[in-house]
Formats: sequence, C-alpha cells, structure tokens
Amino acid sequence: MRICSKEGCQYPVFGTDKNTRKGYCKSHQYLRTDLGKTKNKKEAKREYGFTRQKDMFLSVWLRSSDNKGRHFCWLTGIQIDKYIDTMFESWMFAHILPKGRYPKYKLNPDNIRLLHPKVHTLVDNFTEDMRDEEHDLGSRKTHIDFDKWFELQDKLKKEYARDNN
Repeated sequence: MRICSKEGCQYPVFGTDKNTRKGYCKSHQYLRTDLGKTKNKKEAKREYGFTRQKDMFLSVWLRSSDNKGRHFCWLTGIQIDKYIDTMFESWMFAHILPKGRYPKYKLNPDNIRLLHPKVHTLVDNFTEDMRDEEHDLGSRKTHIDFDKWFELQDKLKKEYARDNN
C-alpha cells in the first residue's frame, strides 16, 4: 500500500497527481496540481477575497488565535491546535450554513467557525437528544452549546436571504 506524499502523513493514497506522480490521502488532495479550478472563481474572489477554501481556512485560522497563538473550539473552549497537519485538520473548519445549500457563502469567512473535529461531526449530524448529553471529546466529557450554533445559523440564513434576493 502506498503512503501519502505529504511529509509526516502516514495515511494511504486516495489519488495520484498526474503531473508530479505523487500520491495523496483524502485530506491532502488539495496539494495536487492536476485538479481543476473552483467554479465561479471571479465571483468568489470579488465578494470575499478567496478563490479556494484552503486559503479562506488559513485566513480564519490566523485571525482566530488568542494572544499566545492557540486555537480553541468555538462551542466548547477545548484547545484544537493538536489537529493541525493531521487527517482531522479540515474538520476543524465548520461551515455554519452548509456550502451545498448556500453556495454563495462557501468562501465567506464569517460562515466558518473553528470546532473540535468531533464537535463538527456532532453539529453536522445533530439530533434533538444530543442537546442535553455530555459528549466524549477525548480528554473529557463536555456539554456542547448547540443553541449558540443554531442561533448563529439562523442569523446567517437571514443575511443570506437578504443578500441573495
């Protein structure tokens, strides 16, 4: 089995760059040089200054650190820096409004919050019975303020409707 070409990554190859012949795991496909560009590139760049999700994520990461350069889950306060350069890296960036249903906010940095990767999964798969549970996030069991998430989601839905009508 081939291993991802990203330095330090030990995950199996998902796809191979046709230009460089390097193989990358699912998390590192963005390093490929043979993939097509984003659709509506000019529109996305004009509105938010980004043409790629990866660039927008980096901007969010840089503006979200505390005065010591640390990063924390927006809903739990748990430090998440240990997930950088792992297969969970992209799971730290959560779209408040799903990019499939709200494509014009895909590259909007205001539509992103840093979350613990497990919290991101819980938000994406939310059911009402999760609201009062404590969730195991590795180092401790934690209550997640889902109301905070859904209040922001409602606010952004109103902004999206206003901006796109």
